[in-house]
Amino acid sequence: MLRRSPGGRRPTARVRRLAVLTGTHIVNDFYQGATSAIIALLAVRHGYSYVGVTGLLLAVTASSSIVQPILGFLADRHRTPWMMSAGVLTSGVGCALLGITEGYWLSCAAAVVAGLGIAAYHPESARAVREVGGDSATAMSWFALGGNVGYTLGPLAASPFLLWLGLGASPWLVIPAVGAAIAGGLAMRRRSEWADRERARSNTAWARDNWRAFGWLTLSISARSAVIVGVASFLPLLFIREFGVTQQMGSNSLALFFAAGLIGTLVGGHVADRWGETLPLWFGYAATSTALVVLAVAPLPWIAWMAVALLGVGSYLPFGVNVTLGQRYLPGRAATASGVTLGLAVSVGGFLAPAFGLIADGAGLNAALLTLAIMPIIAMVAVHRLPAVSNDAEK
Repeated sequence: MLRRSPGGRRPTARVRRLAVLTGTHIVNDFYQGATSAIIALLAVRHGYSYVGVTGLLLAVTASSSIVQPILGFLADRHRTPWMMSAGVLTSGVGCALLGITEGYWLSCAAAVVAGLGIAAYHPESARAVREVGGDSATAMSWFALGGNVGYTLGPLAASPFLLWLGLGASPWLVIPAVGAAIAGGLAMRRRSEWADRERARSNTAWARDNWRAFGWLTLSISARSAVIVGVASFLPLLFIREFGVTQQMGSNSLALFFAAGLIGTLVGGHVADRWGETLPLWFGYAATSTALVVLAVAPLPWIAWMAVALLGVGSYLPFGVNVTLGQRYLPGRAATASGVTLGLAVSVGGFLAPAFGLIADGAGLNAALLTLAIMPIIAMVAVHRLPAVSNDAEK
C-alpha cells in the first residue's frame, strides 16, 4: 500500500500519479509488443528469412535493454524528468516508422529508435514510482503490471489493426504515445516536495550502495528471465506436440501463463509489503521450478494446464519486488538499479534461449523444460545470499 506523504497527508494525490505512471507504462510497453507484430508482417511482405526476422527482433531487444543502465546512470547524475515522456514518444515514433520503411536496414534503424525509446522511459519512470509510492512494493507491482498489460496488448491490437488497414497505417500507432507523453510530462512536473526529499536522500545514500547484494539480485533476475523466454518459446509447441491440441489451444496456454502472471505480479507486491521482500522470491522460484517439472512429466492435459497456471503465478511473483529490492540495494542510484532490473537482466534470458533450443532439438521439449527447471534453483541460491533491507533509511 502507499505510505503517507511527508506532511501526514492522505496518499490520494499519489494514487492518481501512480495511476498515470502505470498508464504510461502500458503505452510504452505496448510498443515493445507491437514491434514484434509489425516485424512479422514485414517478414511476410518482404520475404525476410528467419535470420532477417531475428535480426530485427535483436535490434529492438538489444537497444531497449543494453542501454538502460547507461541511461539510468545519466538519470542518477542529472535531473532528467523529461526522459520519461521523451522515451514513450520516441518508442511510438520508432514503431510507427517501422511499418512504413522500405529496405531492411531502414527497418533496423526504425527498430533501434523504438528500442531506445522503450529504454529511455524505464529508469526515470521507475524512480518516479519509488518517489510517489513511498518505497512500496505494491506500488511498484502495479507499475510492473502496467508493463505486462501493455506488452500483451501490443500484438493483440496492432496485428488486426494493420491487417485491416495495411502497414501504411502504422503512423496512426503514434497517437497513444503522444497522449502518454503529455500525461506523463504533466505528472512529472507536478511531483511534490517528497520527490526533492527523495533525491536528497539518494545523494546522501550514494556511499551506502550495496553492489554485492545487487549483483546477487541481478543473477536471480537473469535466471528468471531465462525461464520466461524459454516458456514463451516452448509452451505452445509442448501442448500441440505432446497433447495433440490445435494451434489456437496451444496459443491459449501462453495466454493462460501471462494472465496468471498478472495475478502473480500483484500478489508478490502485497506479500512483500506485509511479510518482507524475499518471501515472494522464495515462493515464486520454488513454485516455478516445481511447475516446470510437473509440466515436463504431465501425463494428462488438465495436469499440464494446472502446471501452466502455477508457473505463471510463480514466475511473476518476484517481478515488481525485484525492482524495489534493486532500488533498496542501490539507494543512491535508483534509476541505474531500475535500468538493470527492468532492462538488462530481464533480457539475459534471450541470450540463453538458443542453448535450451539445442537441448529441445536433441533430446525433446520435455528435456528442455527439465533443464529449464534448474534456473529457478540458481535464482534461489542467489536469493539466499541477499541481505535483509531496512526501511529506516527511507523514513
